Amino acid sequence: MATKEFKFDPNSTENEGRLRLKDPKEFTSYFRLKSTDSRVPDKLKDIGRKGISYVMGKTKNNPRDIQAIRFNKGIWNEEEAALWWEANKDKFEKTWNWPKRESTPVELAKKVFNSK
Repeated sequence: MATKEFKFDPNSTENEGRLRLKDPKEFTSYFRLKSTDSRVPDKLKDIGRKGISYVMGKTKNNPRDIQAIRFNKGIWNEEEAALWWEANKDKFEKTWNWPKRESTPVELAKKVFNSK
């Protein structure tokens, strides 16, 4: 059973489910590696799967840090990605959370127009 707290990030695309781990502002440069690439950190080599890639980059404290994980939606749906994340999240440091909105844009518009 997939974890209820896992959702692809709101900036995901039609083809790519995104999971941001760290604030992009912490990074000075970026590069992308497939999870099966020989250059991924050793602690992640045993969990590499087709259709998963890492957005990596340089921070002031780490020359090769992972900023985000990308899931190819042609291979991974959200539930499958949630199961993979649940099994492997202990190998990552996740410090980023999307800001919570009080209302969606549609709900906000309804409040504005119904109050008149």
